[in-house]
Amino acid sequence: MKVDDLTLTKSLGKGAFGEVFLTKKDGSNCYYATKRLDRAHSEKPENQKRIVNEISLLMKINHPNIVRLTDLKKTKSHIYIVMEYCNGGDLSHCLKNYKLTHHRPFSEEIVQYLMRQIVDGLSFLHSKKIIHRDLKLDNILVTFNNKSDLQSLNMMKATIKIIDFGFATILKPQNANLTFTVLGTPSNMDPQLLQNMETRTRNVQGYDEKADIWSLGTLCYEMLTGHTPFSGKSMQELFQNVRTGTYSLPKQLSNEVVDFIEKMLQKEPKSRWSAEKLRYHDFLVKNVKQFHPVDVRNIPGLVGTGGGTINITSNFNQPKQKYNLGQTVWDIFSSPEVMPPSQPQAPIVVQQPTAGYPYHQYTNVQYPQAGYQYTQPKIQYNYNIYSK
Repeated sequence: MKVDDLTLTKSLGKGAFGEVFLTKKDGSNCYYATKRLDRAHSEKPENQKRIVNEISLLMKINHPNIVRLTDLKKTKSHIYIVMEYCNGGDLSHCLKNYKLTHHRPFSEEIVQYLMRQIVDGLSFLHSKKIIHRDLKLDNILVTFNNKSDLQSLNMMKATIKIIDFGFATILKPQNANLTFTVLGTPSNMDPQLLQNMETRTRNVQGYDEKADIWSLGTLCYEMLTGHTPFSGKSMQELFQNVRTGTYSLPKQLSNEVVDFIEKMLQKEPKSRWSAEKLRYHDFLVKNVKQFHPVDVRNIPGLVGTGGGTINITSNFNQPKQKYNLGQTVWDIFSSPEVMPPSQPQAPIVVQQPTAGYPYHQYTNVQYPQAGYQYTQPKIQYNYNIYSK
């Protein structure tokens, strides 16, 4: 199939609006991915807005981790959107193949490497006031520099590209940097938007780029575990599981990645970290060999022997705080369940932890001379004093 100087060869996949073809440019060794859209279908009012939106946004974006639009062609019957080609398929496909080969999901080292790129791309979008609104593994493409890395799925040599801006939007100053339309994929969707979808009501409070941060947390969790944190056999069951807000944590994860995920999967959008701030989180900047393992023996509410639990409905307003070992601490934590005196008579000193674990659990830490005992609060996962 020929379109001017482009030859559309094999099909790479089909979507709701058209088919994507591997494309070669005449007289060169350059390959592209071309989305072919039927004009009659694309120019219907209900479809035209999304297609025009995607094209106009891609024309404004230039970032190494966002797919690049290279050309746009039209014939009487079709529209051709020509983009850079990624030879590794999407990240969902890579994760499935990796699990089949290695019998496990991605390691923390791989996820760190991939998330650095995804967060960089998302931070760029948010700096331009662009919300993606459908961030998921299927909308992240992977490319490898050589055939060997492609065949071996060497993810540490992969470059990622965020794609599919059909649902994306630009926040406008006149609506106070909020948007209202409910769009996205339910399993990756912000709890507030999911509730609006369930009740079919308009989000009168609106939402901003923090909706993308929730989706970012779900895809990070999925890469590490092989499944989404919240799921259900039906939409109703999915709504209920997200509403309940509890997800499990495998015991092999490190404190760094658990904290990283928790910074994104917060029920309250204002409590989620921004993409720019996430770029400097310990999980993305530290060497994975220096990560600290979670001591599952100290986690309340174990899920069998597999790990612990986090509840988004109770932890969002109680962020973990980090202290250096031996530091004098006057007020470690305030909890509705236990209210220590605001001015203890003597300071708390964080003691050395058990050998092998670089943190100290604060259950039963006492306020000396005051007669108060600081006990484990009911709020899940806020259970450790971490050392830097």
